[in-house]
Amino acid sequence: MIKNTSYNRFYEIYLGIFVFFALVFPKLIAFAFIGFLPLIIVGYLKKKISFKVNLLSILFIAFYLIYLIYAIFTRHPDLASRYFENKLSFILIPILLSFRIKNRISWKAPILVFLFSILILLSQSYFVAFSCYFGGEKQINCFFSSLFSFQHHPTYTAVYLLLASAFSLCLMKDKGKYLNKKWIIPAIIFLIFSYFLCLSLAGILFMFLLISVLFIRFIYLKFGKFITLLSIVVTPVIIFLVINFVPKIEGEYYNAKWHADKFMENPSEYLVKQKEPLEGTQVRLCMWIVATQVFSDFPMGVGTGNVDEVLGFYLKKSKQYELAKKEYNPHNQYLQTAVETGVFGLFILIALIFTAVYYSIKNKNWILLTLILNLAFNMIFESMLQRQDGIVFYTFFLNLLAIYPISMKISRESLG
Repeated sequence: MIKNTSYNRFYEIYLGIFVFFALVFPKLIAFAFIGFLPLIIVGYLKKKISFKVNLLSILFIAFYLIYLIYAIFTRHPDLASRYFENKLSFILIPILLSFRIKNRISWKAPILVFLFSILILLSQSYFVAFSCYFGGEKQINCFFSSLFSFQHHPTYTAVYLLLASAFSLCLMKDKGKYLNKKWIIPAIIFLIFSYFLCLSLAGILFMFLLISVLFIRFIYLKFGKFITLLSIVVTPVIIFLVINFVPKIEGEYYNAKWHADKFMENPSEYLVKQKEPLEGTQVRLCMWIVATQVFSDFPMGVGTGNVDEVLGFYLKKSKQYELAKKEYNPHNQYLQTAVETGVFGLFILIALIFTAVYYSIKNKNWILLTLILNLAFNMIFESMLQRQDGIVFYTFFLNLLAIYPISMKISRESLG
């Protein structure tokens, strides 16, 4: 354990309080930002903290500034100003966290407060789900997707639960009375079960990939190469069985696969042929097509706040008049960034990902690696950095983990 001063302990607790506001009271997040100021002032005066930026912080700030620069080309100042407000965390969080504690922090307090926040969210979710089920027509759908995760978009909730599971593993290193395998393993199982109830296709795919990699690595460290090769063969079979025999997952997968096959045959024809009402997968593929067309025509970007107007114009050209009225975003952060800020913004976004991967490998910080890979993967299916749910969460934890790494080396000895 790390010996901390009283200031350090208060700082660690406040990190957890900040996350608590972000998850449980997101509309009050401004107060959590303000609370950092006296903490930093006192720490600076007492020489408990020093200011030091890293490359990841600089890239987050640059990501905000590129949107600011591209506002020069906006035709919608009201939308552009909303962007500046929503994305302000890209610049505030890196600066605030760059006022660093001079020694290492203990992650125990932030993790415990984060897990407490997750407990509140899940308590609300299950209460509403059971109320829906027993108070209505007893539909099983009450326990899935946005009916279950009503506080945040299901994909974001899945990310929160994934990080909560990873943090729970960290707590098993603690020798306390209640922080041991007897309590933590059932908690992780519960978190993963709730994760799947969110029914996020991106989340489910990522979890399958993550479990497969962890399982194969465990087998390699525990049993050697031969059993590892055998497990590589068996793992796809297990995934196949899950996809084909778990009804909800089966429906989501084959529906997405059918549309993906049609999309790959002829994207432009697929877009024109889609008729209302459109399902989620159809909407996503249609938006990918038009966003790609826009980026192809405007590789330098269309400007901050102009994306809805431009995408709507291209949708109308393809006779998707009803879809154009809904003003959906591209459902892909790479395309979203490329359409708005062109190759420059896309370069910064990709550089941000690779920098976080570099820090995670350098510090053997597998939680940071998992989180940045999760973001990189989810951004294929959702514009993850458009909502406050994703902006605050990812910016905070990616920067925090890069500054104060959690290193948990997995070895044969640790596996017993």
